[in-house]
Amino acid sequence: MPQLDREQRILFFGFAGAFVAAWLAGFINVSFLQIKHASTIMYSGIIVVWILTVQERVVSQTVRRLLVTGALFLLLLFILRFCRWDVFEYDVSADQYFWYAYYIPFTVVPITSLHTAVRVGKSETEKTPKWIWLLWGIAVILGALGMTNNLHSLMFRIQERGSVESTFEYGPLYYLVFAWCVILTILSFAVLMRRCTLSASRELWYVPFLIGIFGTILIVLYFAAGGSPTIHGWKLYNLQEAYSFIFIGFWEGCFQIGLIPTNTGYVTLYSGATLQSFITNNDKEPVYHSGNALLLTKEQIDAATVQEVLLTDSLRLRSAPTRNGYVFWADDLTAINQIHADLEEATRQMNAENTLLEYENRLKEQRTYYELHNRLYDEIATCVQPQLEKLKSFLQKAKQKNDKNALAALAVLGAYIKRRANLTLIAESKNSMEVSDLYFSIKESVDYLTLTGIAGNAQISGTGEVPSDLLIKVYDLFEAVVEEIIHTATSLIVNLSVQNGFQMRMMTDAFINSSDFENRLGTCQSAGLQLDIGTEDNVSFLSLFIHMGGDEE
Repeated sequence: MPQLDREQRILFFGFAGAFVAAWLAGFINVSFLQIKHASTIMYSGIIVVWILTVQERVVSQTVRRLLVTGALFLLLLFILRFCRWDVFEYDVSADQYFWYAYYIPFTVVPITSLHTAVRVGKSETEKTPKWIWLLWGIAVILGALGMTNNLHSLMFRIQERGSVESTFEYGPLYYLVFAWCVILTILSFAVLMRRCTLSASRELWYVPFLIGIFGTILIVLYFAAGGSPTIHGWKLYNLQEAYSFIFIGFWEGCFQIGLIPTNTGYVTLYSGATLQSFITNNDKEPVYHSGNALLLTKEQIDAATVQEVLLTDSLRLRSAPTRNGYVFWADDLTAINQIHADLEEATRQMNAENTLLEYENRLKEQRTYYELHNRLYDEIATCVQPQLEKLKSFLQKAKQKNDKNALAALAVLGAYIKRRANLTLIAESKNSMEVSDLYFSIKESVDYLTLTGIAGNAQISGTGEVPSDLLIKVYDLFEAVVEEIIHTATSLIVNLSVQNGFQMRMMTDAFINSSDFENRLGTCQSAGLQLDIGTEDNVSFLSLFIHMGGDEE
């Protein structure tokens, strides 16, 4: 036998003792106690108590309902026997129907056992095979045929109505019901033994098997003796008792070996658990301990019922109320503390990496800034390289000959270099620039031209923006004209206009050689500029137009 805890021992030996007491009550004459049918009452009580324990113990809802159904039909069997032999013992017609009704439990209990055996180990959501429901239908038909025996005599062929027991013969339906009981009972044993070999309780498979074999022997002896076996005229047992013993004994054996999960053995399981836990009563006195329970003071236990108590850096005591007390357990915080430590280390590393990334980004920004400015400076230096060369030449002349014209030319070139650099820097960040930016650049150069003796004037009408690259080309064109006429012109007028487009018109009394601007004319046209150079009444003019939407007025 398996190792049983206190609750299991009480149940096992309690049912065993009850069966023995009920058997003795039926075997021994108890008329001196003035108790009629004492064994029937005791067996009925055993079945009722077993039903109540099944309701409390069995975990699976489907298995629980099936076992209760089978037990209720066993209880019906004893109720029918009591009614037949005690309540309606002188009513021949009622006696017949109670006799026929015996075979309803004999028909239903086997299919209940087989259905239960099939459901053992299955989940609640798993469907029952269709052939089981087909067998239930057959059981209903067999029960109905048994109850209507007077119409067809397929179960019993009654020859005389005066005494039912002594004047009948078995019909084919009786043998069919008998085969039904035997076959389904054997199938139930086979299915359960198969389940048992596949479960953790396979080493104890013999417990329910031996109980079933013992009950089967009782039934075989019953039919071999042609009825209840007797000793000196005393009946040893009836078929109902043997049938009940097989059903209850077999399934109780399955409970005890753990083949069917039940709500028992928790104390043993709890005491063997490695949890740091214990259970107290309402007075907070420990009643049950796990295998690794803590030894705590009354103050710690009282405090834990109010709030969590930190016993050590890695151990926290918690509690929860139960029906009749409290349960206490300790949470091991080692893993959590390690996770916190890992998170802190990861955070520190991430902060260090973020600091490095910020430093790298600042370096990249600085490098990009320097690269951008170096590129702009190189671009500016390339663009004004001719003016720088001229500036160097004029500077040498000014030093050698103290030439005022050279100094004036130096001022004009310097103004262009400064303004050209400013426009280049603005164009780097803006796709378009105000025409006023070009106007102020031109006006500064015109103002410096007065130092060379050239009377100049610069005017602007209207406001608007011009693409930055085109505005710089216009300024470069203006500078080219200034450098050509700086030694021959006495006057220069520059008009800037923004009306349905941008227009710059330059007029001077010096000759502007258009052949010197042939390459520049091609460049202007490819860039979208319209350039016109000509002479009229000894006045040279240069007209440049940029279309900006609409027609020129």
